[in-house]
Amino acid sequence: YNGSAWVADSTSRATSMIALGAASADGTIRFYTAAANNAAAGTQRMHIDKDGNVGIGTTTPSYKLHVYGTVGVNSGGTGAS
Repeated sequence: YNGSAWVADSTSRATSMIALGAASADGTIRFYTAAANNAAAGTQRMHIDKDGNVGIGTTTPSYKLHVYGTVGVNSGGTGAS
């Protein structure tokens, strides 16, 4: 990922990427996945903004953990509280 598009090369077979401050100097960390090695565009899956807010399924998190979509929580087992 070069900040605005996925870039394929002959040595990389990665299907996921991490972009630090991608496409701007806004201090974000963005996590992307691609459908295939040669995908022209990735899909942003997680976003950490300059304030430390984490977004999963959203690129504009308003809370320390902001999830857009269904969340599964499992309680129980060793060490769970």
